[in-house]
Amino acid sequence: MSIVKKESYLYFEPENLNLEFFDSILQAPVSNDLIIDLSSFETLQENDLSVLLKVNDKIHSKGFC
Repeated sequence: MSIVKKESYLYFEPENLNLEFFDSILQAPVSNDLIIDLSSFETLQENDLSVLLKVNDKIHSKGFC
């Protein structure tokens, strides 16, 4: 897993979709834009997409992308 904090965003490149990590994002305060690089995955499961949508909704609700 690669996590890089830049000045205005957080870049995250997971090796696998650890849903517990995404749940921790949902619990944490949002203070940056978030880039989640999923280019290494050929497919995603419906449950994965559900969690990613929740993360997206939280990030957008705080004015970030």
